[in-house]
Amino acid sequence: MKSERRHDLQTNSLAKGIEGLPDYWRDYGNKFLLVVIVALIAYLAVRYWNDKKAREAEQLTTSLETVRVQLGNLDQLQMQYFGGSPATIAESRNRITNEANDAISSLLTTAKDPKIIARAYVAQGDLDWKLANMPDLPGAATRPELKVNNRDPLLNAARDAYAKVLEPPYSGNVLDVFAARMGIAAVAENQGKFDEARKQYQAIADSANLPPSFKEVATARIKELPGYQKPALLVPPPEVSPTASSTTPSIMGPEAPLITLPSSLPTGTTLPAGTTLPADSTGPTTASAATMPAAPASQPAATQPQ
Repeated sequence: MKSERRHDLQTNSLAKGIEGLPDYWRDYGNKFLLVVIVALIAYLAVRYWNDKKAREAEQLTTSLETVRVQLGNLDQLQMQYFGGSPATIAESRNRITNEANDAISSLLTTAKDPKIIARAYVAQGDLDWKLANMPDLPGAATRPELKVNNRDPLLNAARDAYAKVLEPPYSGNVLDVFAARMGIAAVAENQGKFDEARKQYQAIADSANLPPSFKEVATARIKELPGYQKPALLVPPPEVSPTASSTTPSIMGPEAPLITLPSSLPTGTTLPAGTTLPADSTGPTTASAATMPAAPASQPAATQPQ
C-alpha cells in the first residue's frame, strides 16, 4: 500500500513537472539560449584567433625565408656576369629584387613583434646596399636596362633602413643593432663620410652588450680607416724616347743618360758594367772611378700582395 502511494506521488510530481515545463521554458528559455550562443561565439572567436595567429606566423616564416634566399641569389648572380646573357641576368636581377622587396613589405605590414620588424629593416638595408654596389652588366653603356640606376638613392635608403633598427622599440636585439651599425658604417665609407663610419664602429666597440668578438671587428675597422681615406695614386708608365741612342728609360725613377766615353782612357780605371768603348778606341778598357758615374743599383724585387 505504501509503495503504491509512493508511486502515485512520483507520478503526480512528474506530471506536474511536465505540465510546468512550458512555463519554465517561457521564463528561462531565452536566457539559456543566450548563454549557449555566447559560449559558441566565444569558442569560434578563440579558434579563429588561434588560426589567424598560426597563419601569420607561417606567413612571417615564409617571408623571412624568402628574403634570406633572395639575398643569397643576388650574391650568386654576380658570378654569372661574364658567363651568361646580360639580358637574362638583368631580368633575374629585377625578379630577385621584386620578390625580396615584396617579402620585406609583407614583414613590415604583418609583423607585430619588434624583433621581426627590426630583422626586416636590416634585410631592407642589405638589399639596397647590395643593389647599389652591383656592377653594371657588359653592354650597359648602350643598353640602359643593363645598368644599375639610382645608386645614391639606394645607398640613402639602405642607411635609413639600418637607422630604424637603432630606434626603440626595434633596438632590443644586440645582433640586429650590430648589423645595423656595421651597415651604416659601410654606407658612410662608400659615400666618403669616414667620420660617420668611425662613429658607428666606436659605438660598437664601446657597447656593453655586444660580445668581445664583435668589438674586435669594430676596433680593427677603426684602425684600417686611415688607409681607406688616402686616395689611390696611379703612377704613369715611363715614356720611351723615340731615339734610343740618346737616352734609355729606366724601370724606376727618371731616365738615366747613356755614358759617353772618350776614345782613349787613362790606365787603371774600371768601366761600369755593360759599358762598351767606341770601335776606334785605342786606350785600355778602364776609366777612373772618380770621373765615371757609378753603375745603377739593382732594381728591388716587386712585392707581391699577400
